[in-house]
Amino acid sequence: MLSLKSKPSVQKNLFSRGFTLIELMVTVGIFVFMTALLLAKYNSFYSGTIFNNLAYDIALTIRQAQTYGISVRVANPSIPGNFRVAYGVHFATATNDQFVLFADTAADKLYDPAGDLDEKKYYIKQGAKIDSICAGTSSSDCQSVEALDISFLRPDPSARFLYSRSGVRYRNPTDSYVEITLQSGDGTATKKVVVTKVGQISVTN
Repeated sequence: MLSLKSKPSVQKNLFSRGFTLIELMVTVGIFVFMTALLLAKYNSFYSGTIFNNLAYDIALTIRQAQTYGISVRVANPSIPGNFRVAYGVHFATATNDQFVLFADTAADKLYDPAGDLDEKKYYIKQGAKIDSICAGTSSSDCQSVEALDISFLRPDPSARFLYSRSGVRYRNPTDSYVEITLQSGDGTATKKVVVTKVGQISVTN
């Protein structure tokens, strides 16, 4: 009687053997390298996106103040018909990690934390900051200031600028241009929010 004996399969043995230690270390090393590369790129993209959004958030906040100032928003609901209140945004290099949307309830054309109503206080994140503020008649004639209040009062849509230099608050009626320069957390990028007296608001590099 003919007996059939199974022969060992070389192909089966090749597929059944596992990874060697060197192969496993190389595979893990490639995986770790690719993960680190993707995380670095993601963090860079995320930080850049957040910084770009910051500049546009500031521009939109100024636009919101303009809308409030020339519309029929009531600053204090307890006083019916109290529409003669300017709205503005306050910036300062001393507190360069925040800015304030305020209602000028004190009617003194400047931001006063004790006398005015804070609509909202915004905090700048990711290490970004307000690097500098300047005002003048144009970008080539922009003089540095320590603080800036941009306000609007109905029915005039024009922006009103009030500055602070060496602790003195003042207004220059000939100025028609202000510039707020922002710096990213790593210091490699800047954005500028530009506001003109006619109420134009823009973001530039």
